[in-house]
Amino acid sequence: MLSFPQAVALTVAIEAATLLIILRSRYPAPRIVLIAAAASMATLQFVWFFFPMFGLPYAYQIALSEFFAFAAEATIYVFLFPGIGLRNAALCSLVCNTISLSLGLLL
Repeated sequence: MLSFPQAVALTVAIEAATLLIILRSRYPAPRIVLIAAAASMATLQFVWFFFPMFGLPYAYQIALSEFFAFAAEATIYVFLFPGIGLRNAALCSLVCNTISLSLGLLL
């Protein structure tokens, strides 16, 4: 299992790279990377520390915390990427979180 600092580094790297691939034709790269990093760091602490306090079975904990991360990051994208729209922000968040969760679980 990864430590929290390792999880932060991995999540930020994966989600920033993924978002960069998706949005590179619409927004400047530094903006994409900064927003992706901020969104990931804003939600990951809840995923790691807050949701486990509920004592839910692991599968429920993962589902609940990942839904939170997806919704929160999509909201952040709507406000910080002008003109992205809710649908595209949600799709970006879904792709980023699916990839980072999948790779995180493999490690």
